[in-house]
Amino acid sequence: MTNDRLGKVLRTMAEIVSEHESGLHSSDVIAELERRIPPEGAERESYASHPDRTKMGTQAMFASTGLVKAGWVRKLKGTWVITEEGRVALKTYPASSDFYAELGRLYRQWRNSEVAITEIDGEVASTGQAAIAYESAQEQASDDIQTYLGNLPPSIFEELIEHLLRAMGYYVAYRAASGPDGGIDLVAYEDPLGAKGARVKVQAKRYQNPVGKPVIQELIGSLAADETGLIVALSDFTKEAKQFARAHQTRRITLIDGVQLVELWIQYYNAIPEEGRQILRLSPVFFRQQD
Repeated sequence: MTNDRLGKVLRTMAEIVSEHESGLHSSDVIAELERRIPPEGAERESYASHPDRTKMGTQAMFASTGLVKAGWVRKLKGTWVITEEGRVALKTYPASSDFYAELGRLYRQWRNSEVAITEIDGEVASTGQAAIAYESAQEQASDDIQTYLGNLPPSIFEELIEHLLRAMGYYVAYRAASGPDGGIDLVAYEDPLGAKGARVKVQAKRYQNPVGKPVIQELIGSLAADETGLIVALSDFTKEAKQFARAHQTRRITLIDGVQLVELWIQYYNAIPEEGRQILRLSPVFFRQQD
C-alpha cells in the first residue's frame, strides 16, 4: 500500500468513526472502509496470520495505531471513538496527503524518533503482527472489563469511583448508602477540610445506553454556585448531553465515559490501595519488544 493510498485509508477511517457519536466497532470500521475504498489486486488476499481479513483490512488495522497515538481516535472494548482533536484534524486537513503528513508528525513525536508509519508489503511485518495482536488482546480485555463493570452492584461501582478519586488526590467526604439512587452518589473535596477549591458532587451511571441531557440538567439543578458536577458513566453520553455540558456557563460539569474511566483506572492503578484493586484487579500483558 503506497503512502498516498494509506493516507486516504487513514482519513477515511477517521471520517467513518466521526459519523458515529457513540463510536463504531473495529470490524464495522473496516467493513465500511472496504465499501468506500474497495481493495485492489493483492489487497483482496489474506495473510496467513490473519486469514479472516483482507490484506487491506489487516494493513488498515495496523496503521490505525497512528490515529490513536496522534490523539485523534480512542479505542476501547473494540470500539473506536473520534476525539475532538480528531474532528478538528478532519476539518483542518481535508486533503488526505496533508492529513497523513500531520498524523505522521504527531506519531513520530509520540515515538520520539524518526520511525514513520510506512507501507506494509508482502507478508505483514513482525511489528505489524505484534501491533494487531496487541490490539486484539486489548479488545478482548476491554470487552471483559466493560462486562464485569456492568455487572457490579451499584454500591460497588460507586466504591470503585471513590477509590479512583482518592488515588487522583481527592478526599471523599460522602458516599451514598446502598439502596435506590437518590441523586448524588459521592461528594469530594481537594483537601481533607474542604477549605480549598470547589465541592465536587458525583453521580455514577451504569447505563448500557448513552447518558442523555436530562441527567445533566438534573445534576446542574442540584449544584450551588461554588460546586462542580461530575458524572461518571459506564457507557457514553449523547451528543446533545455533551454539547449542553460544554455550553453551560453558570455551573461546571465534567463528564467521564466508560473509555475514560478505564483509562484513568489504569493510569492511577499503582496509587489505588489493595482494597480498591480487589474491585477491579488488572494484570499487564507482555509482548516481545520490536527493534
